[in-house]
Amino acid sequence: MAFPAGRTYLIDSVDLGESGSPGLTLMCHRAVLRKHPEGRFGSTNTEHMFVDRHAACDGLRVLGGRFELSRDAATVGDTVSAFHIVRGDDLFFALVEIEDGIEEGAKLYKCRNVTWVSPRIANCRNNGIQCHSPADDGYLGAKPNQGWQRWRIYGGRVQEIDDGFLGTADGQGITFNNSDPAVACGDALVEGVAVERCNRGIWCEFNHTAGRAEGIVLRNNLVRGSKWHGIGQVGVVGGRIEGNHVLDTGFRRPGPDSSSEVVGIVVSGTTEGPAEDVVVEGNTVRDDRSPPWTEYGIMVRQATDAVVERNAVSGALEADYRIERTASGSFDVGRR
Repeated sequence: MAFPAGRTYLIDSVDLGESGSPGLTLMCHRAVLRKHPEGRFGSTNTEHMFVDRHAACDGLRVLGGRFELSRDAATVGDTVSAFHIVRGDDLFFALVEIEDGIEEGAKLYKCRNVTWVSPRIANCRNNGIQCHSPADDGYLGAKPNQGWQRWRIYGGRVQEIDDGFLGTADGQGITFNNSDPAVACGDALVEGVAVERCNRGIWCEFNHTAGRAEGIVLRNNLVRGSKWHGIGQVGVVGGRIEGNHVLDTGFRRPGPDSSSEVVGIVVSGTTEGPAEDVVVEGNTVRDDRSPPWTEYGIMVRQATDAVVERNAVSGALEADYRIERTASGSFDVGRR
């Protein structure tokens, strides 16, 4: 399916589960695809620009294109993303731009073998790119239940993602999570992405012991100006956070009304169990503002066999490092 360059196309909602096919390619280079401002808006997960809840479009390739989601035409609670795909496999997105999102830029549930190359996503409400395995995923096809696996995100930029809830809900630039304890998730790499001015930058959270993810690697990313947390791995097993630059976390001086600490890099377990074998190595965490708003540079809590080594941390208001008694492992952290 080709959208010739230099044109703008008004699109309401395209159900690829009904009209698509395996191996479909959307050729969108230098084209603008805009959500029709008088189209379908609501909260049923059928209003996204491109929807596949039947896994009919395994092998989908999206090449280029600017997807404008007409946020001004929506209300809070509407579900409109550029792509909502459930249990899709072998998905490839290259040089895709998404902006003005009412919900996620891309909302992908239980998808496997997913690659993003140089996405540019801005001004969305909930998340820029969401990789999720909800227990109720709304799937309508015949494929067995599955968790997400083998994700790769290389380069690009995600910025201005903010739901207005100040770290208590969504608003992540890139997020990985799972709320279905019946499936296994894991094997993700995010590398070389600039994530700027989001509620949280790159956030991975798994609150069910049976549904924790393994092998999430966050490498050589720039995370700047996150309101609440820069990078986090919560309930992750065998994760790595390495070579990232996390700068100027926090949007105001912390105070007693804060619902959570303002932290550059977080490693934590959950009430269901600790994080395990997470390595935090070779990162730069810095707050050069005067006064700084970052409370802690790197925080580790509820974690076993964690490794924190060879990081450069400076400028935090309370302490550059906070290693709590619930954490065990190897910590080369200087002062705490």
